[in-house]
Amino acid sequence: PEPSASLRSTLFMFETPIIVFASSGWTTALGMNFEWKALGPTLMRSTDQTYTLLDGFGNIDVLIGEQAEAQVFEPMYEWIVDHTP
Repeated sequence: PEPSASLRSTLFMFETPIIVFASSGWTTALGMNFEWKALGPTLMRSTDQTYTLLDGFGNIDVLIGEQAEAQVFEPMYEWIVDHTP
């Protein structure tokens, strides 16, 4: 879906670092293309963006899936440590 001009201008105000974990499974099950999930961070002013597409994950797998600790929580912890003064 194409974001509205209002949404684009609001997102562009964000300069804070961002980390995103996106699942591919649920989106593709609905017949949608998962690349749109990567669009949000690209609309932000922040140059410090980390985007991870979790291939084969469903939406809840990101939080409680068998691989969540290794593929989400450990990288998230490291990202937070790296971004903490």
